[in-house]
Amino acid sequence: MALVIREIELDDAPAYLNFLNTLDHETSFLLFEPGERGDDAEAQAEKIKAMKRDGVSTIFIALAQEAIIGFAAVSGNGLQRVKHRASVVVGILAAHRGMGWGKRLLLQAEEWAAKRGILRLEATVAMQNTDALWLYSGLGYHVEGIRRRARFVDGQYVDEFYMSKMLRPD
Repeated sequence: MALVIREIELDDAPAYLNFLNTLDHETSFLLFEPGERGDDAEAQAEKIKAMKRDGVSTIFIALAQEAIIGFAAVSGNGLQRVKHRASVVVGILAAHRGMGWGKRLLLQAEEWAAKRGILRLEATVAMQNTDALWLYSGLGYHVEGIRRRARFVDGQYVDEFYMSKMLRPD
């Protein structure tokens, strides 16, 4: 199956929102509970527009047969003291996991970030999410610490790893 990875466009907002809502039902490892995102495609388009305008954030989408099956989001900050760092998150629909697409998305996000002078990428990973731990660790991310009770999922507090990767050795 051919996979296309590209930056998100405003026209993708309805499909992207639908994809995210599906993903929220498939995994408890992302931040949103099922139904929390809502269904306002115009609001999603505004979020995409604002992100493109800020110049330090982006979303890459992975498409298989023209359907969104995964994403990698980079969220940066324009403040001088922290403009060298950004957060990154990856999500893949369950039927498409384990095929290397998360790795391809994350590498694309890293390349984009490096071209914009971002030195440090940061990620948080639920301790139980062994697939994500393998993905990030395999690409050179290191655990810097544990955030205790960082999330509340299914009636329980969940710890998460705080991870980072330097995009250039300095």
